[in-house]
Amino acid sequence: MSQQSSRVAPRVFMSYSHDDKEHRDWVLALATRLRADGVDVCLDRWDVTLGGNLAVVS
Repeated sequence: MSQQSSRVAPRVFMSYSHDDKEHRDWVLALATRLRADGVDVCLDRWDVTLGGNLAVVS
């Protein structure tokens, strides 16, 4: 088994302000890039539903 395949992907929870569309789009682009690079990203748009339990997400 290679060293690369035995690693656990790093996990991040992204918390950010939703007050500006440009900022939300920037965060989405960053999260998408991180996910493409192998990071397990928790982003509200992908993982949290209205009224959902945040304890389940983490």
